[in-house]
Amino acid sequence: STAINNVVLEKVNPSKKIVLTGLVKANSALTASWSALVDGVVQTFSASTPLTSTFSATQVSSFLSYPLSVPGNTFVAGSTVTFRLLAHFAGNASRSSSFSDVAIVMNAPPSGGSIGSDPLSGFALSTTFALTASSWSDDPTDYPLNYEFTYQKVTNQNALTVQSKFTSNRV
Repeated sequence: STAINNVVLEKVNPSKKIVLTGLVKANSALTASWSALVDGVVQTFSASTPLTSTFSATQVSSFLSYPLSVPGNTFVAGSTVTFRLLAHFAGNASRSSSFSDVAIVMNAPPSGGSIGSDPLSGFALSTTFALTASSWSDDPTDYPLNYEFTYQKVTNQNALTVQSKFTSNRV
């Protein structure tokens, strides 16, 4: 039999690592494997844990943990990834297979908005600028939106924060 313990992961940031804990149990040796479907299409992917492993009957006589760890930025924002843990008798994929699925949505960033400045131009250290982010939309479950305003003096420099993440869209 198989199970996946992380059913609380409904939506994740696609830039973060995904860790799932699978459980396998059988009366004989078995082969277990992880796979992924992205929006219903089988997707090849890399993981920092083995995607396929074979276990002895002794190892799987009680539930054995079989984790999956997928690096961030593996799946596209806005897609739904269905992870499947499949187990079958070792050496015979068609005999007594069992599987468990879990679907996880890769969160998409807000879209459709713009950033405005008032005034549009001025002088450093003497003109006060007001920046406004407007018309951004997102999945309703992601509201309220938080806004962060940063700038860079040089491209390879770390961003400097004007306003940390906050619900106000104006600074």
